[in-house]
Amino acid sequence: MDGEEEIVWPEVPATISKPKTTTTTTSSSTTAAASTSAATTTTTEERSANTPTPIVTGGERANDGVCSATSTTSTTTSTTASARNMHLQVGGCEREPEEDEDMQESPRMKLPVVTPQDMMALLSCYRSGDIGKLSEFCVAGHCNSSIEFSDVEGRQFTVRLCQGVMGQPNDSHSSAEERDVTTLQQMQLLVAVLRALKPLSFPTVYPLYISSGTTCISYFAGMRAIIFPACSGTPLPEGPTSLVALHNLGVVIGTLHCSTQLLNESGIHLSGYSNGIPEMERFISSLRDSLFTAHPFINFLSDYINHLKPVLSNTALPKGFIHGNITPASVLFAGTTVSCLKNFEDVCHAEFLLDIAMAITSFCYASSEIIDRNLVAAFLSGYKESRPLRGEEANALTLALYISYVTLSKATRLFRQWNITTPEKTKADLYLRHVSRLKDITLKPDQFLFL
Repeated sequence: MDGEEEIVWPEVPATISKPKTTTTTTSSSTTAAASTSAATTTTTEERSANTPTPIVTGGERANDGVCSATSTTSTTTSTTASARNMHLQVGGCEREPEEDEDMQESPRMKLPVVTPQDMMALLSCYRSGDIGKLSEFCVAGHCNSSIEFSDVEGRQFTVRLCQGVMGQPNDSHSSAEERDVTTLQQMQLLVAVLRALKPLSFPTVYPLYISSGTTCISYFAGMRAIIFPACSGTPLPEGPTSLVALHNLGVVIGTLHCSTQLLNESGIHLSGYSNGIPEMERFISSLRDSLFTAHPFINFLSDYINHLKPVLSNTALPKGFIHGNITPASVLFAGTTVSCLKNFEDVCHAEFLLDIAMAITSFCYASSEIIDRNLVAAFLSGYKESRPLRGEEANALTLALYISYVTLSKATRLFRQWNITTPEKTKADLYLRHVSRLKDITLKPDQFLFL
């Protein structure tokens, strides 16, 4: 890769360690455990005016006669009484976003306080066979926030909440109505993609339909919502078994890429990669006249984009349906088998090498921060079982180029998230880990010639 002498690299400490995961409590994090004996119905008079009414069809609010969250007849146990039996505890789920977890570049959502009554109103729109009575829940997640809950049968679920455009920054110049329409369109696209994958028995998690079977999208707490059954599985296993697991991950991602024609036949049309160079350039432009304009990373980002653009424009590569955000938070394993590839909110039409590079940057680094050749080879061997690499895709230096591209994107998103959008001193330097990796890839591209 030529032109590296023109790049001014930010100063990177000799040792960069990930911060310890801690649980933080915010105004948007509320945990509630509901007693299994709590009533799930309420009279119309007892329903609070602030209790959200779920939508039940195509994105419109429901009328009380359709999938009503409340009963019009009196019950022996009111919601008010049942709420007194519920143990409320302030706090968040015992989980922080992983370093590479999918992040919208938008402020952390300020959720209203979610009560057990709110949850029961939402769940009343779903078939009892799909979801039982509420047992416990907690508000968690980041940006596109989520509510994790379980029913009395021990089944676990996730409510994905969206009030902006998934995978895109919130546009402060748009009205709330415009953002809601765009969000609904994006969620409908997500549902359509997952519906198209289902006949393939693809290992992902599929959204639940409401009781009428007309839609998967609800309206809850002022936001669009989709309920998913929880994925079962664990992170990538360590040790020798990781080679087999990565081989199998390659098979799954190759299978996904081969479904491009199926999506086209389903009439699904996807936009381009949302975290690529155009978005990074918009980010730089947004910082004009700000204190960050002269930040070493911003100068570096501009230089590296100028380095990448001509090289990428001269590379003609196969494009199609890609996941767009393959990270450790998006993949679960059952032993060495991929049990679930989830979080399809960044699905797009782009070069297949982007997904391949994301998988390598997420799973193929050794503890020494050097790419592990054996892990890369295992992943690629599995991928090529499902889909052969074609033309320039098989060029090791082209792969190195795309690894540098997605590494730059990750560094940018981390810098933006923890220094500008939601500043946190303990995470402000997380982007430097990826800058260090990027420097190693750029200055030593020959390390990929073994492929």
